[in-house]
Amino acid sequence: FAADYRPFFTIYDVDFQPYRAQCAAGDMIAPAGLLIGCTNPMLYQQLEKWPTVAVLQAEGSTRSKTDLQPRSWAPVVHASGGSWLQASRESVLATAVAPDVLRKLLPDSAGSAAINNALVRRHFQDLTCEFLAPFLPFMSAATAGIQGYPFSRTPALPAFSPSSFLDDLRPVGVFANLRRNRIKSLYRRFMEGPHFRTWFGQQRSRCMQNLRRFHARLVVDFAGMSAGLSSKQRVDSLQVVQDLLQNLSQDASCPEQVLQGLQNLQQDLL
Repeated sequence: FAADYRPFFTIYDVDFQPYRAQCAAGDMIAPAGLLIGCTNPMLYQQLEKWPTVAVLQAEGSTRSKTDLQPRSWAPVVHASGGSWLQASRESVLATAVAPDVLRKLLPDSAGSAAINNALVRRHFQDLTCEFLAPFLPFMSAATAGIQGYPFSRTPALPAFSPSSFLDDLRPVGVFANLRRNRIKSLYRRFMEGPHFRTWFGQQRSRCMQNLRRFHARLVVDFAGMSAGLSSKQRVDSLQVVQDLLQNLSQDASCPEQVLQGLQNLQQDLL
């Protein structure tokens, strides 16, 4: 999930009144990519047309309108039409977890919950990594240029086009076994979803910032080369150093000695 997440939403939030007016006007669609968390039942009443999940902390501690008493782990989903649906653990696992993983799960007993939890989490982690693997080439850039000559401009990440991505798609792991039209439809729906743009942009920004830190360390390590640069090379190198300083000056993850080295080099090149 990568979008607008507000785990402590209240009726005093500045957006509450606009959301309530939206529901009162008959608009059933919640803003794309919005997930709010609350404990006040008034929010459920005022935003009753939005998809809702009620999380019950313990058996019998909370009762729904229909006196439903699920187990502590069971999600209770409010569906359209005012009905409440409870999904059992067995039905959720049977539809979401591969049979070979299900066979590894231990029967309910002392200590089995932690082991089963780790197995299921690892299963979904592996699935997620396999699903996202085709996007990895768009989150890295060739660094041979700056490693050979650090005063080159920081390389850019490869351009991304959804249509070209689907044409060249090479799925990984279990996704490679799906039919071509089915896998393309799966990735197309993922990219058209409300979270993809935010998630993809965040990942690329993070990778680009890591690349700038790496480049900055190279520049500082080879600062002694600046003495032998020509006038044009000094001008180009100064622009590279200033660009790095502009992008890294507020980066808490960039070591102070690297920033200081860039500043010193900037003075030498002026």
